[in-house]
Amino acid sequence: MDWGIIFAMQHYGLPTRLLDWTEDFACALYFALLHRAPGRDAAIWVLDPQALNQVALGRHDLVALDDDASPGTIDPHPYHPRFVTPQSPLRSIAVSPLFTNPRMTAQRSAFTVAGDSVLPLEQEFPTLGSAGHLAQLVIPDAACAEAAAFLAMAGLTAFSFYPDLQGIAMRHDAEIEEQIALARRRYPQMFKQG
Repeated sequence: MDWGIIFAMQHYGLPTRLLDWTEDFACALYFALLHRAPGRDAAIWVLDPQALNQVALGRHDLVALDDDASPGTIDPHPYHPRFVTPQSPLRSIAVSPLFTNPRMTAQRSAFTVAGDSVLPLEQEFPTLGSAGHLAQLVIPDAACAEAAAFLAMAGLTAFSFYPDLQGIAMRHDAEIEEQIALARRRYPQMFKQG
């Protein structure tokens, strides 16, 4: 099984069993704000991946998946949809990614592989939250503009996390939206309806 292809598929929007995480707070903040509906809070989830694997597998480390260069530290085949369902349900696990594309590097990618329950981690592993290994940090709607300003001041745009043509297009669209919003504030009479 070529996990490198599966990691790339996840980063380009195809459905997989993977859930993206990041080791970079600014990247997490960017994605928390990216598709937030106006007037809604944003949130960042924080996970101790070794603690997840301690509960799920009884081992306090990240799982290495097999690739062309080396074997993995567990048998990943049961997590592949073509394989027969195992005797006991698979649990979600934290894995070390195979960095297959520039997006993964730019986003300092980390991943969990979903188990069979399809439950959110906080429901699949309720003890993680109570032990402080899984937590949700809520960014109130009132603070989201300041959070976005922080990212802008730091020079972090879509291209920072999508270092390819899509990132350029996203950055361009954001700049156009910002210019239109500025024009609406400066020249409201030009934007009157009817």
